[in-house]
Amino acid sequence: MNGSPANWDALRLLDAPVWFTLRHLWPMAAMILPVRLVAVAPSTIGQALTWGVAPQAAGPAFWLGTALTWLGALTSAVVMGALYAAVAHQVGARLAGRPATTRESWAFALRPAVIATTAVVILLVALGWMMCFVPGLFAAALLGLTLPVMVEEGRLGGAALDRALELARHGRRGRWFTSTGALVMCAGFAWSMIGSAVGSLVTLPVGVMAAAVGVKAATSGEVGVDPMTMLPGWLAVVTNLGTAVLAAPADLYLVAALALLHRRAVDLLEGRDLEAAIAGRSADAGTGGAP
Repeated sequence: MNGSPANWDALRLLDAPVWFTLRHLWPMAAMILPVRLVAVAPSTIGQALTWGVAPQAAGPAFWLGTALTWLGALTSAVVMGALYAAVAHQVGARLAGRPATTRESWAFALRPAVIATTAVVILLVALGWMMCFVPGLFAAALLGLTLPVMVEEGRLGGAALDRALELARHGRRGRWFTSTGALVMCAGFAWSMIGSAVGSLVTLPVGVMAAAVGVKAATSGEVGVDPMTMLPGWLAVVTNLGTAVLAAPADLYLVAALALLHRRAVDLLEGRDLEAAIAGRSADAGTGGAP
């Protein structure tokens, strides 16, 4: 019985996706990396046009860059939502031992109902994030299993959201905060920390250069100078693209963790044990279904 995710301890549940990521990252990199680069392209171009330009000396290129930066923030959420849906389809197929093609995964991710459902989850979590952070955590904990629900159970739209909420609460009348919600939050926290660590590593040289420029400006008597306006625009390209590439493992980790937590939640809610179910089917196959 210990093979069921329902019987795993928290550390094993959060550690297993690491091994999945290490094993499957390279085969799935061809799908993840190009889309990640496309997602950051508008904001990268926008920052490249605005870096090194003081607002008082702004021209059309500066304002175009500003518009692209804001547009990029919006389009990135849409593109990344579709990417997560496609990766979730790949993860589900690989966990089931039947790897899907990239075309099949994108065909699933680009279905209007999948796009709409994913957008609703992202919007609710983002709104909660802006309301002092804590509501966003609870929104993620309650709706975080929506992706694996769509992939594994074929439910879309309101049915997927309702099922994710049911699994997170361990029943329709369960508690609003359960071990499943806590583990979803832990997986999201690990994903966030990996992304923050990668971002800090990539942007560290920029911070050092900005500090050096600021010190130089201060020692020369210049007042009110923003060091970021004195850095070359190509640095924005390097930092954004570098962060997008290096953060790809975090995306796969998060989706794999949610897929595993979905299996655990189903086990807990429906009283099933995956290992026992598999053993039972194997025994039936071996006896030809005879009693």
